[in-house]
Amino acid sequence: MAAAEPSSSESPPLLRRRARRLVFDRRYGWIFDEWTDPADQALSGGRGMFCVVPMAQSLVNAATSSVNHLAELEIYLNLLASLDLVLDMVGEI
Repeated sequence: MAAAEPSSSESPPLLRRRARRLVFDRRYGWIFDEWTDPADQALSGGRGMFCVVPMAQSLVNAATSSVNHLAELEIYLNLLASLDLVLDMVGEI
């Protein structure tokens, strides 16, 4: 069994190793909780909790998308208006 236990000199990198602990949660009972970097949790929306960073990111994405759609719509409307002018000019000939 000594071969199965890792030696203290060969510990895995800190990024791969996650601290797990057994905790009691009133909602779910006994669970294994994994520690994660708070910055990663904040950028990924956390555990379903309120977080401003993802909400702001979604708001900026929605605004950017709206502006892009309006710009495309304006291009199409200008194209149709110029096509109308061309058709009117052809009809006069």
